[in-house]
Amino acid sequence: MLKTGRVAFYSADVLMDEPPKEAWERELISLDNVMITPHIGAQTAEAQRAIAVSISEKIIDFFGGSK
Repeated sequence: MLKTGRVAFYSADVLMDEPPKEAWERELISLDNVMITPHIGAQTAEAQRAIAVSISEKIIDFFGGSK
């Protein structure tokens, strides 16, 4: 439908495989009317550290804070 124009545009945050492995995935992202954003924003060392700190603080708060 994307190829024929019945669907004008498709956008998604992530694919099942990153990088795309299947032929259909590679074909999909090659279309001019498709936009897929990579799902790697949280995969930096800094982001992972910040997430770990945030989760740890929430666990501590849940159990009554540090004493």
